[in-house]
Order: sequence, then C-alpha cells, then structure tokens
Amino acid sequence: MIKNVLQRVVPLLVLGGAGAGLWWMSREPVSEARARLQGVAEMDETVLSFEVAGRIAGIAVKKGDRVKAGQKIAWLDDTLARDTAGARTEEARAAEQQLRLVSLGARPAEVRALAARIQSARTSEALLEKNTKRQRALLEGNAVPAASFDEVQAQWERSVAERKALEFNLRNLQDGARAPEIAVARARAAAANKAVELEATRLAKYEITAPGDGEIVELPVEVGEVVGPGAQIATLAVTRAPYVDVFVPQARMGGIHLGTKATVRIDALDVSLPGQVSEIGRRTEFTPRYLFSEAERSTFVVRVRVTVADPDEKLVVGVPAFVELERAAR
Repeated sequence: MIKNVLQRVVPLLVLGGAGAGLWWMSREPVSEARARLQGVAEMDETVLSFEVAGRIAGIAVKKGDRVKAGQKIAWLDDTLARDTAGARTEEARAAEQQLRLVSLGARPAEVRALAARIQSARTSEALLEKNTKRQRALLEGNAVPAASFDEVQAQWERSVAERKALEFNLRNLQDGARAPEIAVARARAAAANKAVELEATRLAKYEITAPGDGEIVELPVEVGEVVGPGAQIATLAVTRAPYVDVFVPQARMGGIHLGTKATVRIDALDVSLPGQVSEIGRRTEFTPRYLFSEAERSTFVVRVRVTVADPDEKLVVGVPAFVELERAAR
C-alpha cells in the first residue's frame, strides 16, 4: 500500500497490514488546490473462460496480442454439440408440420373419397335389405331354412353398421381437429423450438470472444487440452484505461469528488497524462474501532482511484506514477 504525506523528499520503506509501500514526503510547498501523490499504474484485467467443458480445438491469439471487442480468442471442439443441435432442429421441423396438418384439417380429396365409400356402402346396404325381405317371405312359406334367412339378415345389419361408421368419420373430417388436439400440437411445437434455441445458446458457449479492446497478458493453455467450466483460458488487460490508486490523508479529502481532474506522470514519459477520479473509498484504511488523538487521526488515509486517459497505451503496469489532484475550492 502507498501512503502520501506532503513533507520532505525521503523514500522510506514501510511494512503494513496490506504489504510494503512507500511514504512519499516532500517539503516543497504544495497548494491546497493541487496535491501531488504517488501510486502504481495498474490495469483492469478480465479472466476469460468457457462455461462448458471440452477439448480446446483452436486458439486464435498469443500472449502479447492486442485484440478488439468481439474478436475470437479460443474455441472448443463442438462436433457432438452441433449434431445434437441438428437433431433438435429436425424434431422442431416435424412438430411444426404436425401442427400445420392438425390445424388444416382434412383435405378435400380425402372428404370426397370417404363420401364415395359411404355411397357405395348405402348401395350395398339397399341390396342386402331387399335380399333380407325376400328371404323373410320365403321363410314364412317354409321355402328356405331359418339359417339361410339369419345369414342374409346378419349381412344387412353389418352393412348398416359399416355405413354409419363411415358417416361418423366423414363428419369428423369435415369438423376438423378438436381444440384440445390443436393445443397439444402447438405446445409440442413450441417445446421443440425452445429446445433448438437452448442448443444454439449452448453451442455459442463453445467459443470465447474478447469482451472489449485490450491486450492478452496471460495464455496458460494449449490446443488439445481438456478444460472444465470456469478454467482460465486467457487474461485480457484493458490497456487504454489504466488507473492509479493513491492514498489521500483524510484531512485533505475536502474538494475531491468523482470526476475531479488529475494529472499523472511517470519517469519514463516526458509528458503528463490526463485523468480523473473514478472511485473514492467509503472508509479510511486501517480505521480502528476506537477514538484517537488528533495526531493519530492525521495519519488516516482514503483510497482514491484515478482513471488515466491513455489512448496510445504508454503506461506500463507496476511503474510508479505521480498524481496531482485538482481539488475544488471548499
């Protein structure tokens, strides 16, 4: 941790709870409006990983490469996932066709064919009815045995039943599918289409793309490795928006707020870089639970983050940086 006290220029190594740091002291006169503080240049880093397990099929970058937002970083072997997605697509297509058939009802040709069968059944029924009446007359004259009459009558009754069944089927064809049947077909089609969407979403997880512009600073894997969900594949650093954390004595926090302008310098650059306060800690560092004297209270500091505008990517992570905050009037 780096603390800043505005007195004499004496670098002094300090060991504290968060690790070693430097007190930057200067006896140079410092105005209340501008406070010169010391910190270390840092960059936001994002660890990139897959959400699914698999074998790495390809890596499109190497360590040190600069990438753009949306650029492909790495991908897994998705052969099995693509086959599964294809099967789900075929199932959805079949469900949609079934819904269409149920909704359309019978085709006119089917209705006409069934009507013709009914007409044929009526003709046969009429003939069998005449034969039955003739056999009854012969039976009453003892010209034929009773068994012969029973057989003809049974044929006629069977013909009547077949004709009625055909007429019932014709009415069903003309009425179309019932509402519950259409609802079931529609639900099956919707479920099949949802399965296709889920497979497409899952398939997209077999590829990693850059969430923003930056530089690949770590790439610990190689093609052919089998990785699990969440395993580190690459680390992306946002090189165009570095930041410096400085520690402002709590007594000098007046006039510093989000958006306060700042100037940042490092030893390797002849020019300064503009910046602004992007984060202010809500508590002092190492704040004790007890009340202290005025002298002890003056040592408390507040962490202030200054985001640096560095479009040319001049800053290097870890180098000392000197920040001047343009404190507003109280």
